[in-house]
Amino acid sequence: SGELLTVTGSDVALLGSPEQLADEVVTQKVLGREYRLGATGFWQVHRAAAEVLTSCVLEMLLPVAGQRALDLYCGAGLFAGALDSAGCSVTGIEANRAAVEFAKQNVPNGEFFAGQVAKHLRHLEPGWDLAVLDPPRSGAGADVVKRLVALAPEQIAYVSCDPATLASDLERFQKLGYAVLDVRAFDLFPLTHHVETVASLFRFADAHQTMLS
Repeated sequence: SGELLTVTGSDVALLGSPEQLADEVVTQKVLGREYRLGATGFWQVHRAAAEVLTSCVLEMLLPVAGQRALDLYCGAGLFAGALDSAGCSVTGIEANRAAVEFAKQNVPNGEFFAGQVAKHLRHLEPGWDLAVLDPPRSGAGADVVKRLVALAPEQIAYVSCDPATLASDLERFQKLGYAVLDVRAFDLFPLTHHVETVASLFRFADAHQTMLS
């Protein structure tokens, strides 16, 4: 096993094997809020990515204090923290248990579940105002989209690192009653074919009302 250089943000570079870094904790600051996470955990590599994407999500959702918000594939709680700062009541779901423990520390007012997103969505009741999902490159998939739609959030922000799976999932949302109102792409991986994208969706009735206002 050779040496591994792990870069977890704009000011943090750690040298060592995964085993050596397993217990290390780093802190990142986004929009004035600090986030703790494991040194080998996921974080955007581009130094501006976390703040740019979070700002975009907030601009699309325009959260209001008192709203109920879901953060799916929440990691260490980046978007959950931003929604919490806006006064929302936040629930997050993430498969990585270590990340969930950091999310609980980073967003103490939130409620977080460790496990598969589709499985935990089954146990939630409708009545959500907002949802953010930031799935892996494979996308959310039909099951997650179907179960999220069943919860009827008024607005959804979909953060994607793969345009092909994003297109497939957006088509699924549209067939189930959501309209895509905005899509923004960010070149966070220069000189590669990778693009980070944020899409804004509204339920059809809400989208129609928004376009009329």
